[in-house]
Amino acid sequence: MATTPIWSGYGAALIELNAAGKMDKEIAVALNAEGFVAARGCAFKGENVWLLRTR
Repeated sequence: MATTPIWSGYGAALIELNAAGKMDKEIAVALNAEGFVAARGCAFKGENVWLLRTR
């Protein structure tokens, strides 16, 4: 199974989902479903999304 490289597109998805009023955990579930991976190759969690949004 191929994974998408870090920051290769999930930034835009994160912004769109956040603008749509989704909670961090919901955004994490959506990113994982689309095949995106977090920085260390693991699945996204709400905490990861929160960190990305606040930076």
